[in-house]
Order: sequence, then C-alpha cells, then structure tokens
Amino acid sequence: MALLRGPNRSITATRLSPRYMGPFRIVKRVGPVAYRLELPEIMQAFHKVFHVSMLKKCLHRGDEVLAEIPSDLQSNMIVEARPLRILEQRVK
Repeated sequence: MALLRGPNRSITATRLSPRYMGPFRIVKRVGPVAYRLELPEIMQAFHKVFHVSMLKKCLHRGDEVLAEIPSDLQSNMIVEARPLRILEQRVK
C-alpha cells in the first residue's frame, strides 16, 4: 500500500511534493477501516496504523523501479530541497 500525503495531515502539499509514499506491506488489519503497515527503519518514529482513506492500492509490476524514501526525511514528513549547483550569482 502507498501512503497518501504522509501521516501528518497538517502539512500542506506543494505542487512538487510527492503525492504518495511507499509502497509498504500491510502487516495486519486492525479494525474495519484501519491497517497496520510495515514501515522502514527511517520511519520508525511514525504511527504504524493508518485509516483506509490514507492508503492507495499499489499496482506494482516486477520490472518497475520504485522510488526510495529520502534519507533526510524529517519527522514532519518534509525533505529539505538543496540546489545541485549554482548557475549564476549576483554580487552587490
């Protein structure tokens, strides 16, 4: 399953932010509308139970390469973007 906009709903999504994270394996169905997911080590600080409205079915094909979770992921699900290089610079 892929998470919809991360576990913290107070974060506003920007146009360039990824819409979904994952995929993650479902470990157990906790209730009629909640699932416990197997999260990677970098996301162990997050709650592991998610409402079904935050999940999307992952249709993964074997030949697809899935994006990895960024190593600099913060606890509020934000990754700070850094420029690759500076093309121009003005000095006053």
